Amino acid sequence: MVPLDLQKETKQKLKLVSDMAKYFGSKVHLITPNETDEFLKNTLTRNIAFAKQYLQERGIEHDAKISEEDGSGFVKAIQKYAVQMDADLITIMNLQKNSLMGILGSSYEQDMITNEAMIPVMCINPIVTTVSDLPAMFQ
Repeated sequence: MVPLDLQKETKQKLKLVSDMAKYFGSKVHLITPNETDEFLKNTLTRNIAFAKQYLQERGIEHDAKISEEDGSGFVKAIQKYAVQMDADLITIMNLQKNSLMGILGSSYEQDMITNEAMIPVMCINPIVTTVSDLPAMFQ
């Protein structure tokens, strides 16, 4: 299970996910939140298209779903979909250090790791690269 959101770092997990899926002969399930804002919806649509093309080029079986939930209910939607698909693993990015919510209380990462379905979660730290002394994330 691979949740895709609006964070540009979210695409970084596709390399590791595709390598694991190829090794184990797994199917990858992509899920994004439902957004009503047209700009955000277009960004998510491009993220899904990128992920589907990336997996297709590598011969990885996959499907994609747009959740009925928006960003506020996305964690529960991921967990529900993971149970429906009988997912063996949920892959997320560790963005807590960049999140004000991570400092103030419960975070997306914490909620995913402690999911009620007890599905294992692989948490990947984003890779920062530099171009001319300015940080640039893999896009």
